[in-house]
Amino acid sequence: MKLFNKKLILQILGIASILLVIIAIILIIRNMELKQDLKAKNNESNIIDADKIENIVKENSPGVVVIKNDEEGIWDKKGETNLELNHELTIYDENDENKTFFQTVRAGSDDQGNIYIHELMSGKIKKFSKKGDYLTTIGRKGSGPWEFLNNVGWIFSERDSMFILDGGSQRLNYFTNKGQYLKSFQLTRPIKVTFTGFVRNNENYFYVSFYDADNDKVIHKYDASGKHIISFGMPVQFKQPMKPENYMIKSSVSHGRLATVKDGIYYTQVNPYEIRKYSFSGKLKMIIFRKNSFMPPIKIEHDSGGDRLYVPVFSSMIGIWDEKVINCVINPGHIQSKFGCVVDVFSLNGNLLTSFYLKDRIRFYSIDQEGRLYGTIRKEEEPEKVVCYKLKNI
Repeated sequence: MKLFNKKLILQILGIASILLVIIAIILIIRNMELKQDLKAKNNESNIIDADKIENIVKENSPGVVVIKNDEEGIWDKKGETNLELNHELTIYDENDENKTFFQTVRAGSDDQGNIYIHELMSGKIKKFSKKGDYLTTIGRKGSGPWEFLNNVGWIFSERDSMFILDGGSQRLNYFTNKGQYLKSFQLTRPIKVTFTGFVRNNENYFYVSFYDADNDKVIHKYDASGKHIISFGMPVQFKQPMKPENYMIKSSVSHGRLATVKDGIYYTQVNPYEIRKYSFSGKLKMIIFRKNSFMPPIKIEHDSGGDRLYVPVFSSMIGIWDEKVINCVINPGHIQSKFGCVVDVFSLNGNLLTSFYLKDRIRFYSIDQEGRLYGTIRKEEEPEKVVCYKLKNI
């Protein structure tokens, strides 16, 4: 009897082992099928394309001008070369801690050409001369009056003042351009995610771009004391009902850089390629599309580690120079390409004039009134470098 039980137990264990192997094989095959299905679905963007957005805009905002640009700019089609873009300066020295950079998230200059660079991890804003010589450091990591918790943006005024917005402490800070702290105001409507755009108009109102799920808007207007005035601007739109992954996409790309002109504000969406112009009160005035083959759709990959969002190529900067709109797009390296970034030049009425395709993957952050573009180059296994390129009429 005991022998019989032992044989029976061994048989049962053997059958159970076989069943477990079969189940494991089925699960592996099913997992592979799911991954293939997800991959196929992610190859097609669920974000509404230019034609449908145009119809939505016309239905909800009569009178809005819609511009559709070809892949090639007007000047390029005519074979004209009215502009050139050249490298002017690199700031980096491995032997100088002031000229080594870690996780730079913003770079720009003041009216005198001094260059400012913000490092996310250290909280420091390093100031350099126009020639790249280190001058001083403003702030550090922290929540105090002279400290910054998260991503910051800055604006220079005509009176040698510097406005610094800290997305971590939710404060609008006033400094001198030499880095002396003056005062700060708490934002009455908090930044829900990391902001990207921060600009000011001539009436001393500030505009900040971030996606706010509470009101489903992307641009937020504040007065000089940090009081919220209005929010406007639609986020990315989807073809089909929202799925869980769409919320991740919506919160991550429904924001963009900002630039101001006398009669309004330009906004460049992260992905897909789309530029809009609003009045300062929030009325949509123009929407600009740019046909291209270099900005593939966003995709989400699912694995044992969770959901991962990939934004292969995205707009990193918009600015105004010489009565032109300059929009920059970067390929961070998620996809193979012959170029690392694109600098597009538009007229103020939305027509693409020309484009520059640069080999290096430069993430441009700003452009000054002299046509200098400031950004960073991040290469694998190489230190981060700050670079300056200059647009010039020829």
